[in-house]
Amino acid sequence: MNNLNRQQHVIIGMILITIILRSCLCITAMPLIEMVCAMFWLLSFPFSVLLWVQDRPKFSGIAILLYLYCLSYLYSSYINHAELIDAITQVIDIFMLMGVFYSAFKRNDDYPIYISIVTLSILTYVNFVMLFLYPDGIPLQGKNLYLLGGNYNQMGKVYILGMILYLIYHHRTGLLRYHLIFFAIVSILSLLIVGSMTSCIGIIVLVGFSLLPTNKLRKIGLIAFIAVYFIFHILIVFQEAEVNNRYIVGFVENILGKDMTFTYRTDIWIHSILSIAEKPMFGYGFRNTDWYLAEIGAIMPHNFVLSTLMKGGYVMMGIVVLLVIASYIQYHKHPDYTHQMLFIGLWVFLFMMIMEVYTFSLLVIIFLCLAYIHLLKDDTNNPPEQNDVTQI
Repeated sequence: MNNLNRQQHVIIGMILITIILRSCLCITAMPLIEMVCAMFWLLSFPFSVLLWVQDRPKFSGIAILLYLYCLSYLYSSYINHAELIDAITQVIDIFMLMGVFYSAFKRNDDYPIYISIVTLSILTYVNFVMLFLYPDGIPLQGKNLYLLGGNYNQMGKVYILGMILYLIYHHRTGLLRYHLIFFAIVSILSLLIVGSMTSCIGIIVLVGFSLLPTNKLRKIGLIAFIAVYFIFHILIVFQEAEVNNRYIVGFVENILGKDMTFTYRTDIWIHSILSIAEKPMFGYGFRNTDWYLAEIGAIMPHNFVLSTLMKGGYVMMGIVVLLVIASYIQYHKHPDYTHQMLFIGLWVFLFMMIMEVYTFSLLVIIFLCLAYIHLLKDDTNNPPEQNDVTQI
């Protein structure tokens, strides 16, 4: 099938740029940009519907689970009389992304990956300049806020997603090698400037995985990484007690430079667990920051697992677990470098969300790449026997 034409590129670019800007910028503190994004989002919606009608995205396991995620989100918001309009908006974002990635990949066109890389790069470089102009944050509405997400802990989502997409795009095409290296350097420097060691470790881990020479080594490293993820949740997030293990305390205090409350996150996690216990099956639906402040004493649970349980309870959490399993099945069916780095990137993203919660739409981009990227023909410039080795 032919690649997308120029008009379709413009439409897809407008959809992706709008969703990424809304997901990454501290947009609520910038009314003009928020208004422009809302306008482009409304203009993009009918075109995304046309893509859906024209191509009808294939019902892969990941796609079906994303549908179920959306349904559970809407149902939970409805039965709890929560902010249903906001939930519907996030669901529409997921549907728009699904139509965009499937339509492009079906036509052997990796434009969604390219335009996402360009958008994330521009945001990263503009933010880097703003860090020098406003090292303590930009004065907005009486507060000092950073361009990317407002809080410096939110910057990591842009850098991690950008690195994942850069790695797979470069490996497939052989292009953007020096752009990738420059992006990684700027990302790490930005995080060092604001002092976000957790995000910095996430970037370094992802780069480290990309430099491992074989599929087998990356697989061994991933197993160890996943084990750390679960151990951290068991020993710290869900323990509801003081952590005394000297190895854990040493890592947290000496390497991450944090206290054992993780800047009072342990208190937030305990309050979140107590709230979840009151509505364990379907959660509370979409809630604004004022509700979270009143319920748990913070604007969010600061942990993806707890956030998912609060939004949709065991039902939504079960769907997310199945999404990760379906992603592994997809990677297992296509055990090449691209699918492996996407799956590793997914886990790095999840690791980053032990301490923070990022917009789910960004995670959806990784899920959709895992679901549909095999539709792209292998146009890498590397001979088949070299496909197991990164080309950074």
